Amino acid sequence: VREGNKLKKVVAEKTIDSVTTWKQRRKSMQEMCKSCHGINQIEGFYQQFDDLVNLYNDKFAKPGKKIVDMLKKDGIWKNTGFQHKIGYTWFEIWHHEGRRARMAVAMNAPDYTHWHGMYEISRNFYHEFLPEVQELADHAGQGAKYKKIIQELLDKPENLWIRTGGSAETMKLIEEEQKLRYNQ
Repeated sequence: VREGNKLKKVVAEKTIDSVTTWKQRRKSMQEMCKSCHGINQIEGFYQQFDDLVNLYNDKFAKPGKKIVDMLKKDGIWKNTGFQHKIGYTWFEIWHHEGRRARMAVAMNAPDYTHWHGMYEISRNFYHEFLPEVQELADHAGQGAKYKKIIQELLDKPENLWIRTGGSAETMKLIEEEQKLRYNQ
């Protein structure tokens, strides 16, 4: 509130009558979407949105957070983590690039979802974060433990492509799609 040339602080008592759940908010938003879009487009959009968020969470955020928590518990990651490069790398994965990918898919921005989001997350997770984890663990005398943890993570089916370039079935699908798309 302004009084003359000064702002006056006003303390107002606030109460929340009820909290709308995310499901209720989503349903309300989908009703708004129907004013311009068909139900198939709306359902497809939300499926893509949910799939990307789940992919990010399950493949990068949760495993990365688990490793960071272990590093903290083992006394390897101290304070904010920013005294080492890994603190910045992790911040970019979960906050900068991760948020960008999730917000981009929400706004139908494919370049930001992929190239400025999931691609950068993937590159930094596999080629920066995990090697930095190993380097810090080695320096702290716990290299064998973290080598095993990282290998177990990389052995999961969702990480097959980083080890092999993709399954034979996936590569065949890519080749067929390229023939159709590029007439090659």
